[in-house]
Amino acid sequence: MNTVYLLSTGGTISMQQDAETGTVNPAANAALPENLAPYLERLNNDLNLVQESVVNLPSPHLTPAILLQLMNRVQELANQPEAMGIVITHGTDTLEETADLLDITLDTQKPVVLTGALRSANEVSADGPGNVLAALLTAAAASSVNRGCLVVLNNEIHAARHVTKTHSSNLAAFQSPGIGPIGLVSNHAVSYRSHLTVKRRKPIPVKHLPDKVALVKMASAMDGCLLDCCLSQGFKGVVLEALGMGNVPSAVVPSITRLIRAGLPVIMVSRCYEGNVQPVYGYTGGGKQLQAL
Repeated sequence: MNTVYLLSTGGTISMQQDAETGTVNPAANAALPENLAPYLERLNNDLNLVQESVVNLPSPHLTPAILLQLMNRVQELANQPEAMGIVITHGTDTLEETADLLDITLDTQKPVVLTGALRSANEVSADGPGNVLAALLTAAAASSVNRGCLVVLNNEIHAARHVTKTHSSNLAAFQSPGIGPIGLVSNHAVSYRSHLTVKRRKPIPVKHLPDKVALVKMASAMDGCLLDCCLSQGFKGVVLEALGMGNVPSAVVPSITRLIRAGLPVIMVSRCYEGNVQPVYGYTGGGKQLQAL
């Protein structure tokens, strides 16, 4: 195994800034920045690097159909005997969602690494080349095997299940609240924190991704009109980003009840960065009551 596949999907890493308007737009193709070549020369000469463009889109434009296409292509490449690992360049806005999808669906022990850039290729301090180099090194490292899908930016290695974009533009935008990075890339060496061993999850076979699942964030004084809209507009499921350990305003409860009675999956998470949901409170809208529903 000496081949690392480098798949590009677009995003800031392959965009250019318009000199007249100052706006950053997709390039004519999803090819990686030209200034990446000197970085790639630092890789092991025995490494066979194969580049492929999947799509050329900003990440907010990626659809379930495209993600399914990407998932299937990554699985196909991972099944190749010569494959050491796979790197995917991706826009940072929704990178964590794609990473988590791949983490729970791919059936492979080989490293699958996502990376991107916060700054376009023409900027003086463009971070794309360094991020790609770190991702390639991670994908080619024997120590990355069987760790699930990984996210590498700013020389930090994060587990897909924990990482999130916490800043709109800072180069250290990607963090894993409560966990931290599970590894680092330094001087072309990949090292993992031994006390944060994260192994891949049992894959969930997926052949279809529904395109109408709502994420509804709870806040004080909310009522259930948004959830009622999900029901009337034919959504297939709802994720509730609830308060604290899993609580909602009392006015939301009737709408949740209607969703459940209609057969829609209602999945609850906490809007807090750290901790998890627990059925503790028994008041109307409390987690204990919602669990009973």
